[in-house]
Amino acid sequence: MTTQQAMGVVEQLGDFCPGAMLILTEGEPLLREDLCQIAEQATRRGLSVVLGSNGTLLSAEWIPRLQAAGFRGVGVSLDSIY
Repeated sequence: MTTQQAMGVVEQLGDFCPGAMLILTEGEPLLREDLCQIAEQATRRGLSVVLGSNGTLLSAEWIPRLQAAGFRGVGVSLDSIY
């Protein structure tokens, strides 16, 4: 999904369901250069934004960026082949 497409979804959700929770997940969202931009727009539209990550890229450098972008929480998936 392009940034423009993601922003369109955010706009639609904000219009249709203000106050809804938007979970940014799948693949690894921390790889998206526009992740914080999408979250900021969603927060402005009244959505509660949460990150779903596998945790491999989550670092102390990310935390303040995520907070500033308006993320309300982070879910880390713990999976194993064992």
